Formats: sequence, structure tokens, C-alpha cells
Amino acid sequence: MKKLSLVIVMLIMACNNREMPTERLATKRSPIIKIKVYSNSVTNTHKNIFDAAKASQKKYLRYVKNKRYIGIVNYNIPYTRERFWIYDIKQNKVIFRSRVSHAYHSGKRYAYKFSNKPNSYLSPKGSFVTLNTFDGTYGYSMRIKGLERGINDNSLKRGIIFHPANGMTHSGGCFMLPDLIAEETFDKIKNGTLIYVHRT
Repeated sequence: MKKLSLVIVMLIMACNNREMPTERLATKRSPIIKIKVYSNSVTNTHKNIFDAAKASQKKYLRYVKNKRYIGIVNYNIPYTRERFWIYDIKQNKVIFRSRVSHAYHSGKRYAYKFSNKPNSYLSPKGSFVTLNTFDGTYGYSMRIKGLERGINDNSLKRGIIFHPANGMTHSGGCFMLPDLIAEETFDKIKNGTLIYVHRT
């Protein structure tokens, strides 16, 4: 009986000492990347980006059905770091962070070339709104519509979408998220959330 009690206590201690859940993305060019999901208050470091994202949501409000969240892609950060954020306007917090890809013609570690042209294999930037989700070539994916004329309004025609990475580090222009978190993320922001893609 004493041995059984000791085992139970050890199991409880082990459960209580576990770290926050992480997801993993195995890539062909890099070792396994760990993705953490956590909350974080807005800091002064990125305040200008959040302000720009909120201003963009206000500007394109007629397209926005989900006014609580804004998806932000910060291309000032390299692809090896968490640069896709879901910002909760009500709480003034980033409630989710993840790595996200850029197009291989846009740059290697950083995205610095952008285009609105079909077959350019460059990433678009600017303001978008999310559309429906669907099962496509890369799995469960999400369509987006570019809202800025001459900047990203060809994105739908180009087939620019959010989709799982499937082991790839760079895309042909799409936004790729780690496989294990893609579906849950798309379901949270589909059908009318503003996506703001930032690059200075």
C-alpha cells in the first residue's frame, strides 16, 4: 500500500512539473523547431506595428466580421523566429505567436522583396481579410483577400493562402504555419479577420 501511494505521489508531481505544451515542425533544412503558445502584453518595442494594424482594421472595417482579433505578420523578424501573432484588441494582448514562412524569392532569412504580380514567387504585404477554409493540396488551408489596390489585390487570383508547412521552410508566396497548429489557428481567424503584413 505504501509503495502504491508513493507511485501516485510521484505521478502527480511529474504532471505538475510539466512545461507548457509545445508543437513541433520538422523541416528539411533545419532541426526541429518548437512552437510555444502563450500570452504576452503589448510592449513599446512593437507598439507602432499594433497601432498600424488597428488603423488598418478601422480603414477596412467594412470587410471585417471578426473585430476582436487581428493577425499580424511581422516581416522585420527572420523566418526562424515567431513572427505571426494573433492580437486580441479587447485584452490588448498577443494571445498567440508562431513561425510563418515567406516566399523563397523574397529573401532567405528575411523577406525584403514583395510583389502583387502573378508568377512572381514573391510574398505580398499589406492588409488582407481572411475568407473560408478548405481542404486543398497542402491540407486544411485558408483563403485570404488582399485589400490594397496595386499592393496585394491580386493575391486571391495568385492563389495566395495560409496553409500547413508540410516540412517546407519557404513558399511560393503563401503563408505557411507549422502543421500541428495550422488547423486550430485557421478556425480561430477564418471568415473576416484582418491580417496585417508588416515590413519597414
